[in-house]
Amino acid sequence: MTSLGKRIRDIILEALIAIVLVIAFAVYVIKTHDPSRARNWTPVIQVGNTALVFGFLIQWFRHAWNRSTFWAVLSVLLLLHIAVYMILLARIHQLPLVYYALLDACELWVFERILVRGISLGEPLTR
Repeated sequence: MTSLGKRIRDIILEALIAIVLVIAFAVYVIKTHDPSRARNWTPVIQVGNTALVFGFLIQWFRHAWNRSTFWAVLSVLLLLHIAVYMILLARIHQLPLVYYALLDACELWVFERILVRGISLGEPLTR
């Protein structure tokens, strides 16, 4: 595939992801509409946070998309990310947005290191 073809494919994929996220947000807002209660934004923040962290990781590791090791390690990291946030939010109920920024930076650094090591484990040894 040519460079222009790859770029067009990437733009279409990015637009589809953006459309899906906007539709999901709109559905959430409509489904949770209750004027007598304040809306719980935690699920929206969680989805946005997860999309941000894993979107960056997927973009940074474009060169590894064709390796099953990359997707396996990324899947484990996603499950770990979801589990930790579920446990954390069960105890704290609402995390200030500033903490998400700090946690994202830490997660990106740790997950990037894990992915680099995980992908290198999936490669054959050469000398």
